[in-house]
This record gives sequence, structure tokens and C-alpha cells, in this order.
Amino acid sequence: MVSGIYEVEFKSSMPDEGGGLIVIKDGSVNGGDEHFLYRGTIQGEGDSVTANIQVSQWKSGNTSIVGASSFTVELKGSLTSEHLHLSGSAAGFTINVRGRRITDTA
Repeated sequence: MVSGIYEVEFKSSMPDEGGGLIVIKDGSVNGGDEHFLYRGTIQGEGDSVTANIQVSQWKSGNTSIVGASSFTVELKGSLTSEHLHLSGSAAGFTINVRGRRITDTA
């Protein structure tokens, strides 16, 4: 599995979109944006991965891409040394995540 810091953009079928940063290291995913934190796990073999992410609001003033202040999403897709492409669903909405690897982790 490729560890790194990724810039991510996500869209839902609501329709809504957002973006943030995530750190993938040793099977964990941590990150956030101006209003939400992302924490969870990621596992897989080769380029294929499955991630289980808990999204929770830490600062008011914006709604999530599914309209809830906290939710869990299971995502499946690919993770390479340069990009990630994941999709899944939460709260009845489809979520697509695309990311670009920025740099290595410490």
C-alpha cells in the first residue's frame, strides 16, 4: 500500500462537492477540511483498496456532501503512487473521491 499525503476532491449524488487533505499511513486514513475531520482505515492488495471512513463535523458553518453532521462511508477503488479513485455510498447518496498524491509521510 502506498503511504502519502493526498489532496482529495469528493462529490456526492446530492449534488454537492468538497475537498481536503488526507494522510494514508500504515493502514490508517486521517485528514480533514475547514469543517470536517476524516478518520478511518484502508486496506487492500496491489492497486485495489477498501476504506472505511468516519466523517465528523468539528466546526459549524457548512454541511457535508450528504447533508449529515457525521456519517460513515465505505469506499472501494484504486490507490497508486500518484492517484486515488474511490467510490461508495453513505446516507443514501453515492460518493466519489479523487485524489492526487502530494508527498511522502514522515
